[in-house]
Amino acid sequence: MRQLNIFETVKQHVTTRQAASFYGLKVNQSGMCCCPFHLDHTPSMKVDTRYHCFGCGADGDVISFVQRLFCMKPKEAAVKLINDFGISFQEGRSWRRRGTGLAVNKKKVMAPGGRIRSPDVGFRQWLKQAVRVLIDYYWLLQEWKNEYAPKDQEEEWHLLFCESLQNKSKVEYFLDILLFGSMEEQMDFYSNDKKVVDTIERRLYEYRQQKEPGRSPGSEWRDTSLRGSQYECSNDGI
Repeated sequence: MRQLNIFETVKQHVTTRQAASFYGLKVNQSGMCCCPFHLDHTPSMKVDTRYHCFGCGADGDVISFVQRLFCMKPKEAAVKLINDFGISFQEGRSWRRRGTGLAVNKKKVMAPGGRIRSPDVGFRQWLKQAVRVLIDYYWLLQEWKNEYAPKDQEEEWHLLFCESLQNKSKVEYFLDILLFGSMEEQMDFYSNDKKVVDTIERRLYEYRQQKEPGRSPGSEWRDTSLRGSQYECSNDGI
């Protein structure tokens, strides 16, 4: 069985409602509280497993809630929740892989003699492309979050809004690895988990093809895409 990563572990044990109450917010019986992210005099934020503010539009899961509340990075917020709620979590490969949610090949990227392999031209080209793809997807998720946010408590959540909530913090984490991680971390991601970027490429292509039906697959945007993936309101995301 695959070991749970730190994000999955936290979300299995703590809801946003529990975290909001723990960090001092007064939550009423309907799960409503005053939003801590804007000047809110009457409860406008719904907290349950996730949270959504009908005043300022803030939304996400328990990790993004704590991340925003304490101005932290996603991993820092997850670690804080682990510590504050006394969750049992053993640091392992899933944590080091930073929440890709994939089965991990534990074999390191090594050159003969036990030295870490230095990056070649192919890796550097891939890294540049991967960062561009992730940034494109990140801003698209942000656009979906703003455009498709529910206007009231009764409105059904749009699938693109759900996708933005599921994947935004994960993409931030991938960018953290590829922009600020060590060379070993970057090459380990390249060796084991570059299919994550391929999946995002297909998703972007799929979306843009649907949005622009007359556009051919080989046109100017260079087809960073995610074809064939099912993005629904589940806990899996990418």
